Amino acid sequence: MERQIRAQYTADDKAQAVSLAETLGPTKAARKLEIPVKTLANWVRLSREGSGFVHDGKRRPVSGREARECAAAS
Repeated sequence: MERQIRAQYTADDKAQAVSLAETLGPTKAARKLEIPVKTLANWVRLSREGSGFVHDGKRRPVSGREARECAAAS
């Protein structure tokens, strides 16, 4: 049995997908992008919560406040 490779997306990819989902709706956007609807729904939820898209299982998602503080420090 072959091992499936898990797709990896950048934060920019996710932000563009969320934008498309807000325009077309999550189901149509997911079909167009050829990604699972649930994956896109999770990205939309994270976007609305302001949680950011950094999550690899080892790190927790970045909160909106933390992102603003980090941006202000740079």
